[in-house]
Amino acid sequence: QLWDGSHGDFYPGCATNDTEIATPFPTLPNYPRDSSSCTNTSFAEFISSMPYENEINLGAGGAVFLWNVSDGHVHGRMVFNGLLGFLAVGLANVGGDKNGMHGANIIMAIPGGNYSAITGFDLNIDPSIQEFQISRNPDESS
Repeated sequence: QLWDGSHGDFYPGCATNDTEIATPFPTLPNYPRDSSSCTNTSFAEFISSMPYENEINLGAGGAVFLWNVSDGHVHGRMVFNGLLGFLAVGLANVGGDKNGMHGANIIMAIPGGNYSAITGFDLNIDPSIQEFQISRNPDESS
C-alpha cells in the first residue's frame, strides 16, 4: 500500500517505495479454502453435474461459462473455481466504440455489498447479480 494518509487521491509524490503492508487485508470466510475438498477434480465434477450442453473456459483463471440455447434464447451460468471480487460477462455492441465495449450489455455478480476500498465488500450482505449497459458515449465511459 502506498498511501501516506494525507489525502484521498493517489499521488506518487506522496508515496514511498516501502513495500510493507500498512493495513492487513480484510478477512474472508472459508479462506484459505479447504484444499482437500476444493480440487480441480471436484470443480470438474461440479461442472459436469450442471444441465448445460455447451461450455467454454474464460481464460486460465478458473471461470467457465455454461449455456444452452432454447427457442432463440441463451440460458447460461458462469462458475468460478476460487475467490472473487466480481464476475462479469458481456456481449459486444457491434459497431460500438472500443471494439464494441461502448453500449455493451453485461451481467455482473458481486459477493456482497457496500464496497469500501478499505474493507472490501461487506459479506454479511447477500451477493447480487445485476444487468448493466456500458454507456454508448465514449465521453461518459473509459
